[in-house]
Amino acid sequence: MDKFYGSWTQESCDNVDAFLCALKIGFLLRTAAKTQTPTVEFSAEGDVITFKTMTTFKTDQVEFELGKEFAEKRLDGVMVQTTAVLQDDALVFHKEGDKPYTVTFSVEGEKLEVKYVIGNVVATRTLTKN
Repeated sequence: MDKFYGSWTQESCDNVDAFLCALKIGFLLRTAAKTQTPTVEFSAEGDVITFKTMTTFKTDQVEFELGKEFAEKRLDGVMVQTTAVLQDDALVFHKEGDKPYTVTFSVEGEKLEVKYVIGNVVATRTLTKN
């Protein structure tokens, strides 16, 4: 987990609108999400990991333990049950709700690659370590 800790700022994204459409996120929220450049931050205290996403629009934070299910709110306010696991050197969030999907974080050097998958729709974000 150590390689994930710290602050990361988005440098590029691809197909995020299609992913948000697949989640049935409304036009206004999709537009707001597309115009933001998020910074994400991972930290930990003991077994509890904190994941924070910050934009000029809002800040979201969740605390979790690997392998234990937790509740979180999506961008559109829909509650999902999430389980985070380490898998093949990546941090994978399995999200169960009205539309199940996964979010996978992997680190290559100073880059954090984030892959969002719902059905056959794949979106990516690339972030750089601050």
